[in-house]
Amino acid sequence: MSRYFLIQGFFYQNQEWFDNVYVPGEGLTAVVKEGLIPFMFSGAIWHLGHDEINDLVGALRDDFGPSELRDIAVSDSEISFSKYYEKYKILGPDKFVRYTLKKGEQNTWVGTYSFPTDPKMEGGAARCILTELDFSLIQRDIAKVLNNAAGQFALDLDEGERLENRL
Repeated sequence: MSRYFLIQGFFYQNQEWFDNVYVPGEGLTAVVKEGLIPFMFSGAIWHLGHDEINDLVGALRDDFGPSELRDIAVSDSEISFSKYYEKYKILGPDKFVRYTLKKGEQNTWVGTYSFPTDPKMEGGAARCILTELDFSLIQRDIAKVLNNAAGQFALDLDEGERLENRL
């Protein structure tokens, strides 16, 4: 039986930036601030239908753009995947982000991300939820919409209405 999942979560980056602060008697002073910045991601993971264990594919979207998921593993205790951005502006064509998350409390998964192909880049913490879907329900709904649309088109043609007369 094929499995389909929605995945939603956050990854966190340590950031440093310049800012101005007001110091009484001195005025504005330049300072370096730091903080943990959250970035949200969401997407889907599904089977291609050939091999239940090794045939997972997926896609994510975050603030940096869409990405393809590869090397996906989902078990009862761990989720791992490699994220390849579709536009290579961020990492480069053969570079990726590797996520490894362990089962946490309730439906949460907690772990880290890293940049195996670029050790100069710092990874960080990640957290997500994974929701399994009954995809047959979605397929039936889509099939119903498509069948209704096709049926309506056939009805229009049966009534003798030609496309040129509609325009």
